[in-house]
Amino acid sequence: MNRETIQSLTVIVAIVVAALILWYIGSTTVALVLATILVTRLIDLLVVGKKGDEEALSNQLLMKSLERHSEDLRRTSSKWAEQLPLANGPQENIQSIISQAIAEPKPICIAIESEPLFEDLANHTPKEIPLADRWSKYKTRLDGYNKKRFLLLSHIGNEVSIRTGLNIDPSGQHALFPTTVRVVYNHLFDELSDQSHYWKECIEGSRVSGEEDTALLEARDRGIGLAIGSRTEMRYVREILVSMASNIRGVIGEPKYSDWKKRAEELLSEKKALDGDAHQLLHEIKDFDAIPIVSGKCKYVMWNTKR
Repeated sequence: MNRETIQSLTVIVAIVVAALILWYIGSTTVALVLATILVTRLIDLLVVGKKGDEEALSNQLLMKSLERHSEDLRRTSSKWAEQLPLANGPQENIQSIISQAIAEPKPICIAIESEPLFEDLANHTPKEIPLADRWSKYKTRLDGYNKKRFLLLSHIGNEVSIRTGLNIDPSGQHALFPTTVRVVYNHLFDELSDQSHYWKECIEGSRVSGEEDTALLEARDRGIGLAIGSRTEMRYVREILVSMASNIRGVIGEPKYSDWKKRAEELLSEKKALDGDAHQLLHEIKDFDAIPIVSGKCKYVMWNTKR
């Protein structure tokens, strides 16, 4: 019972007492006036009480709506965390993309972004957890990183293609396979780290097999085709690749090598930074998931309370 209701009841009691006294002493007219006032007060009290009940019910509906909506938003953010794209590489995973052409990467887009509640998350995240802004910057940075990887692969592919005289074509009959470019690309990163000679050894240990007109150049111990053509072509391709693996700087020249080296070092640095950004984003998504009842307004909560 609120303060206004208590005050109204006190006044009503006083009016009742006064009316009874006046009626008892014979002041009928005044008593009737007081009775009229009493009826008016009672009506007012009932109206106020009804409004109070409606307000309490509305608050209960709002709270339940917020609880349901908070659960829905947490489910959405959990899916987001599961689908969060991470930066690959910068070295190429040969086994998973062995036959794929070298194609320009598409902009980052994940399935959860198409769900209506994903956009609504921005209406309910506290300013201390800027998820929408951080996600936008992360996507832009990851898109840029993927584009830089593609450009370096393309530069290396053009160089290898020019030097061997063969085009890059995964289904060609006299061609380099995309894997060849990826092997040289990975070797460049091995050389920068000076921790592994794996890809150099794969190239140096490659072998030519097949007939004179149709031969295959395969990487060592991998069963991975590098190029296809005549045996003469494959021997020449192997010679070029081995020379690049042994002394890539000397083969392509200092200016071009310096450019590739700079690009590769930038990719290594950006990969590390992107890993940190992804970790921070996941941490903030978990912080949001820990909020029992979200704040903020949106069309979903308003619609639920009007049902």
